[in-house]
Amino acid sequence: MRIELFGRPYNRTDRVQWTLEELGVPYEYRKLDVFALEHRSGEFRDLYGLTRLPFVRLDDEVLFESGAIMLALAEHFRSKVDLLPESGSVDYREVLQWLFFAVSTLDAADESLPSNAEPTAFAPLVDVLTFLEETLAERTCIAASRFTIADIALSNNLKYVDDDFSGYPHIARYFKEHTSRPAYRRMLAQPEYKGSR
Repeated sequence: MRIELFGRPYNRTDRVQWTLEELGVPYEYRKLDVFALEHRSGEFRDLYGLTRLPFVRLDDEVLFESGAIMLALAEHFRSKVDLLPESGSVDYREVLQWLFFAVSTLDAADESLPSNAEPTAFAPLVDVLTFLEETLAERTCIAASRFTIADIALSNNLKYVDDDFSGYPHIARYFKEHTSRPAYRRMLAQPEYKGSR
């Protein structure tokens, strides 16, 4: 399978690239300059009309939404590196639950909201982090008792939340452990990250 990743560093592209690095499969990274509106040009608009990043081309198939891309890659390459339990199992459902928690609830959490703010479309960040801190008290991985795509999505999103996670020691431990993985370090060492932010 030929894999082209269209994106930019320090956004949702990172969690897809980290997944690819964990899987150890070859891929081409097409870094797009969003400030020059390169992603809005005809070539990329023809591939994905909304032109939000990331999206991938898997042979001739275009797939967008980072969580969906991670899931598709983990399923396709499961025999190479197992980042996803078998479909239909309790562990699989738990991984899906935490994957979507990371890419929706945590991604959209609002730091300006006070605890237990209702009604709102977004959860208060303080409540999300408190819930996550309690969950991680006795876990090294968020789901299925092992490292999965849910850990990739969750760890990657946490890097945008806090610098040191003061007051959240279990989150701090979890974040440090997973962002010390060789695949994450390889992602950060690639030329796409030079001069980006």
